[in-house]
Amino acid sequence: MKYFIFIFLFTYNAHCQGLIKSQKQIVKEGIKSTILIRGYKNKKLVFQGAGFFISRDGTFVTNHHVLEDAIKSPSEYRVEFLTSDEKRLTQVEFASCSDKRKIDLCVLKARNLKLKKTFTFSRQRIGLGQKVVLIGHCEDPPWSAKSGKIIKTWSDIQQNLGKMKVTRNDGVQTIETNVFQCGGDSGGPLFSPINGRLVGMTTERHVVTKGSKELKKYMMSITAKEIEAYIKKNRNFKKLPFRLRSLNYQGTIPTDDKSRKEMLKKLLN
Repeated sequence: MKYFIFIFLFTYNAHCQGLIKSQKQIVKEGIKSTILIRGYKNKKLVFQGAGFFISRDGTFVTNHHVLEDAIKSPSEYRVEFLTSDEKRLTQVEFASCSDKRKIDLCVLKARNLKLKKTFTFSRQRIGLGQKVVLIGHCEDPPWSAKSGKIIKTWSDIQQNLGKMKVTRNDGVQTIETNVFQCGGDSGGPLFSPINGRLVGMTTERHVVTKGSKELKKYMMSITAKEIEAYIKKNRNFKKLPFRLRSLNYQGTIPTDDKSRKEMLKKLLN
């Protein structure tokens, strides 16, 4: 009985002191640690994706395929990185993209940025049925928080998809979820709504068809374990291989993004 009272009092005090966070608070913190990435060609928006901070020194990650076009044709594209509080990252460095397995990752770093919230890697074993939240920019306007569950863990995408040929993440440990994802969600964080720990990163959606009929969709994310291991090997930051988007009015966000601000306000209130 004494033990029960002690546990009850500790839990009560923890709630009072804000030590135990609500799921709503955890999702808000996830949003604040996430970045909106947009690419422009001839002043037109041509790609959009997500990224997220994993260290207070400004290190962040995204998918390789989000930045691939800008890396291959740097003279044709301009890229911008926006935080949830409308800050444009103006001093960004680059470490690496992909590896021999064609892992769908890029590691970058924002200089002179004070961060209050970043993701920490989950140390727990991935459990089937585990609840997860995905922050992404698939919708119009961007910024959305979607929830679902882990369906399966895969050690090899190619082996599981059979005849369907994969172009990346060959032999990379991935997670399959039932959280619907599309283009702008690429590079978005997949995390636990219970403790806020990073579980993975959205990478791609595989669709299996027969003729014109869609048989199966696979919503895939790279595991946090793979991301952490890749970052540890790629910490040598250098100049960006592409150019950042600049504006005529320094620090001003485009006026066509008023709807985005309203969406963020709803998510963070």
